[in-house]
Amino acid sequence: MNADERSSRFPWTPGGHPCPCRRGHFLRGESGLTLLELIIAITISGLVALAVTVSLRIGVRAWEKSQGAVLALRRQANAADLLPAQLGGGVMRIVEVELFNRRQRMPFFFGDETRLVFLSTYSAAQHGRGGIVVADYFAEQQPDRTWKLWLDEQPALDDEWLARWVVGTEATSEGGQKPQLRPFDADRAMLLFQGLAECRFEYLRETSAKAEWVAPWSLLTNPYVPSAIRLQLAQGASGATRLAPTPVYARLWMGGVAR
Repeated sequence: MNADERSSRFPWTPGGHPCPCRRGHFLRGESGLTLLELIIAITISGLVALAVTVSLRIGVRAWEKSQGAVLALRRQANAADLLPAQLGGGVMRIVEVELFNRRQRMPFFFGDETRLVFLSTYSAAQHGRGGIVVADYFAEQQPDRTWKLWLDEQPALDDEWLARWVVGTEATSEGGQKPQLRPFDADRAMLLFQGLAECRFEYLRETSAKAEWVAPWSLLTNPYVPSAIRLQLAQGASGATRLAPTPVYARLWMGGVAR
């Protein structure tokens, strides 16, 4: 093939010689993207996907936080219904317990700031009235200074079994004495609350002179049950999320007679 034939066959190259680089450049628009353009497109797509993922994660966390707040309020409302229901079904039973090396008769009712034990015909597990149960509420402080509120229910057996709940006496912060109960069993108890900033029981003592909320309530110094009980609850451990204490207030009825 002479020079004239090559020039007529490959007119786009000098001297009629084919040039691969020029031919590739000429055909780029027909063959697609270059490798560099493909890498840039993949990188941009990855960044867009990452931004969408982060946005979804932030949205899910915000939804979970709002759902947690709603659940906490619902639990608080349930506790506000549960405690009055169980106190409203309270039963007065006199038992003989061993105190100061002698047998003493007293109502089966024990209360301090962190624990409340009494008999009731209302069962939280059955959501209604049935047989007589021992309702044992316990506020437990955690290492991070938050509180958990537990409830343990057991069928009330005979008086001898009830008397074994008292294992001795212990001093109160006011210098008096109160019955010491057997340890709370959290392994079989129901968890009502957790992460509380405040959780304590208080008892209304009414006399002819005045009425005041006190804790603890000892039947060794008060030979009768309190007129009412309230449970102070506060959600959230930090100042930014902490709610004001919400009292769960209940007038105490024993044997159909309001105290």
